[in-house]
Amino acid sequence: MKTLLSRILPILITMIITGCNNDIFIDDKHPSITEIEIPDQGNKSITFQTSQLKSIEIAFYNDATFDCTLFDHTGDIYNKYDDRDYIYLYEISSSMPQITRMLAENDDVAFEVTRTGENELTISSIRNMTDYNVRGSIMLSYTYKEEFIAFSILPSPGGPTLYSIKGLSYNKSSLSQGFSDEQSTPFRIINETQSVTKQVFNPQQHCTTMVIFNTNGMDRLKLDPDAEMPVVEIPSYIHRDDVEEIAGGFNGREIQFSREIIVTDTPDNALIGGGSFNVDYPVEVPPMSARELNLSINRIIMRANGELTLVNNRNDKELKLPFVVTVMQPYNYSCKWEEATIDE
Repeated sequence: MKTLLSRILPILITMIITGCNNDIFIDDKHPSITEIEIPDQGNKSITFQTSQLKSIEIAFYNDATFDCTLFDHTGDIYNKYDDRDYIYLYEISSSMPQITRMLAENDDVAFEVTRTGENELTISSIRNMTDYNVRGSIMLSYTYKEEFIAFSILPSPGGPTLYSIKGLSYNKSSLSQGFSDEQSTPFRIINETQSVTKQVFNPQQHCTTMVIFNTNGMDRLKLDPDAEMPVVEIPSYIHRDDVEEIAGGFNGREIQFSREIIVTDTPDNALIGGGSFNVDYPVEVPPMSARELNLSINRIIMRANGELTLVNNRNDKELKLPFVVTVMQPYNYSCKWEEATIDE
């Protein structure tokens, strides 16, 4: 008998463990749905298991944050939370009262999650003025498992909220700088004729200033295509005969803001020792010979951070986004024509 029991006992234990994993217990149920799309001003409900439930957490995706208001079972406001990317509706280990409704909203999106029953949640769309699905999830945590419900708030009709850029402000103490030296051979002339060939090289197009604005959060906004970009100041270097140090600063140089890489001419007052970027360097190439141009460019690389101010065209509310600007500006160059072999 003992031998038989010793053989059967491992099998029984395995069946019990397997049964737990395969949901053979009556109380172990999955949510009624695990992916939800909520249309504009529509709602969808889910039911779920409440036995051994520890918490209900709502998370917002794609760097979205919401101001969240929690209401208790009497309909009164329990608490408000600003700029949250997650919120708890229920947590057994906390002193939180029974929460029956959560309102989440920002400038473009608003929706509610309501505890419509002991084992039922309803997600209701109020508005989504973006041009994309706003995504999130509900995590149901139990003593022995976790369940996830993914939801999407679909865009409202009438098009997305548009923003226009009003201007920017700098944290001037954040200005930093570095230097780079570039050497290249941008121009080569091979003369395989029996007469002299003449050419001219102008370095201005190679000595341009490059400006890049990197703005966190800009990708999720849609800019008004009819709004003109503002003219803004950028860090710059200006040569002064009485100052030996090459240092960037805020000297009043302005350009039109762009989300793309900006390439613009460098002013001549950036050249150490005077002179101009717009100078012709002629060369005469004898018959059956070659010449190449050796170009050297010295640049100062300036970086600064600040805040970009945008305006919501629906409600005129301002939105502040952090940015970093990088400016790569030449301050010196040299050009020299040299002989080259014709067969290179």
